[in-house]
Amino acid sequence: MAKVDQNLLAGETVLFRTQHHWTINKNAFVLATICCAIGATLVGAWWYTPVDQRTFSVAPGEIFLVAGILVGGWAQWSVSMGEFAVTNQRVLFRTPLRSFDLFLYQVQQVSFHKSPLADYGTIMVTAAGVMEVFSHIQHVERFATTIEQQVAFMHQRAGAAAPPPGLA
Repeated sequence: MAKVDQNLLAGETVLFRTQHHWTINKNAFVLATICCAIGATLVGAWWYTPVDQRTFSVAPGEIFLVAGILVGGWAQWSVSMGEFAVTNQRVLFRTPLRSFDLFLYQVQQVSFHKSPLADYGTIMVTAAGVMEVFSHIQHVERFATTIEQQVAFMHQRAGAAAPPPGLA
């Protein structure tokens, strides 16, 4: 079960959920690919060299392969650990290093910058004059739009429940 689902309030439902884009760890993914390519090349060279002509060990190739797999696995795990959600009451940001919850009535402004090449970007949420910035978020435009819609809906509900001025 996701961390967001474990921390929902009574009557709270998740309306939109997203996570980090893989580009947050692009250097690790590139390193993992290079390590695996070198390892596969060295193991392949060892494998296709006749046994009586082998002058080198398969160990360096195996080390590169294992290192590439470990780095790639770590990078994928760290991408999947970032979780971002909008509920009918809050905006939730969960990363391995920090957690940030914000009630919708506290949101003052939402803005985002989307990558021109893919569906990810940076979201900036302002509350109490403090801007929180989260980068490399998948579907950042839909995420920001959902937050804005929920804030507007919350304000409409609050305005409809309040008595007209002068009647209170």
